[in-house]
Formats: sequence, structure tokens, C-alpha cells
Amino acid sequence: MNRNVLIQDKTLLVHLDRCSGCRVCEIVCSAVKNLEREDAFILILSDEKLDVNIPVIKVGCNACGECTRLCPARAIEFMDVGEAGVCLKERGLGVITAPLVGGKTKL
Repeated sequence: MNRNVLIQDKTLLVHLDRCSGCRVCEIVCSAVKNLEREDAFILILSDEKLDVNIPVIKVGCNACGECTRLCPARAIEFMDVGEAGVCLKERGLGVITAPLVGGKTKL
């Protein structure tokens, strides 16, 4: 089979009830990768009206796990795509985050 796209074997599982929007994940990613914060491979999308913060990964993330390791709320974790699917199915949820293309910070 000829594949023209790279499909990662890891995905970011997000616990929305835990994410406070502190952006520690963005800071850690940018420090580890020696990038400006706005160029980090993880981004928090915030909607103040709905009171929700959604961590998403950008294309280029290699799932090193430093952002998840240092998240004070333990709101994010990388896991195998299949494992994440089973976990979400058991919880009755049907969403796995996908890489974000672009730099939008507000929903």
C-alpha cells in the first residue's frame, strides 16, 4: 500500500474536566524544543464564554511526552491510537484529538 501521509501511532487524550488552561504544556514544549511559545507543538484553545480549554497538538509533534509529564492537572496523556479508541469507547465517548493545522488560539 502506498501511503502519502504520515499517520502517528500516538494520540493526545484530553481530560477536559481537568484542564485549567494554565498553558504549562505550551511552555514545556517550547522549552524542550527550543522554540518560541507560540511555535510549540501543543496549543490550548480557549472559549471563555463556554468556560472550556482544549489542548490540541500541532502537526510536527513527535509525542515526546514532556508536556504530559509536567501537566499539573494531569489533563493530557499520549497513548497508542488503538488504546485511546478502546478507552474512549469504554467511557462512551467518541472523540480522539487530531493534529491542528494553523495557529488559531480562540474557538
